[in-house]
Parts: sequence; C-alpha cells; structure tokens
Amino acid sequence: MAIDGENLYLDIPNTCWTSYLSPNPTDWWPVDFGELRSVSDVRIFFYNDNGGVKPPVSYQLQYLTAAGELLDIPNQVRDPMAPAGNDLNRITFDPIQTRALRVVVTPQPGSGAGITEFQSWRFQ
Repeated sequence: MAIDGENLYLDIPNTCWTSYLSPNPTDWWPVDFGELRSVSDVRIFFYNDNGGVKPPVSYQLQYLTAAGELLDIPNQVRDPMAPAGNDLNRITFDPIQTRALRVVVTPQPGSGAGITEFQSWRFQ
C-alpha cells in the first residue's frame, strides 16, 4: 500500500500501486485526507522492477480546489527533475489548503508506472 509508511520495492501485490497492463496513456493515483489540510512538501517513491513497471516519463502533482477542480499545483520545485525509480522524488511548493491530492503519471512506452510510497508534509 502506497501510504502505509513502508517504502518497499517488492514485486508482491499490495506492496505498491501500479498501472501495469493499463491501456491508458496516463493513469492516476489519489489520496483523500478526508478534511482540509495544509501541504507544501510531497515525497513520492516510484517503483522500478526494470520490466513491466518503470518510473514514469513524466508526472503531475494535482490538488483538489475548494470549487472541486483538480489542478496542477503551482510553483513546484522537484528534486530530481526527472522521475527516479526506487528513490525519493521530492516536490516542494508554496503551502496550499486541500482535502485531496492526485499524482498523474505518463508511463514509459511498453510499461506501467508504480508508486511504493507517498508522503505529504507541511513546512513553512
């Protein structure tokens, strides 16, 4: 599970989320906090089994607005710039108030994308 606090790179079902065998050009993974939260730092660990699941070509981090729209979070600073597999991908931005976040991935051709861990933080 991608929000269980354990960052495991195992090819065992239920230890990560993947878009393996998805026919879609993009796929997404959401997290709903259940209430309004302040967020300014997200950490994503993309899965890479060097086979059917690899880090995505690109990804977008979106938030749910008060009007119910999912929009890209503005002013994102990413480290590293390109998605890295089996490693930390950290995104910082000006604090936002939201009840939900979503990661939209564009998989590499011929593979799916995967997330082993997702963390959200608020730093000022």
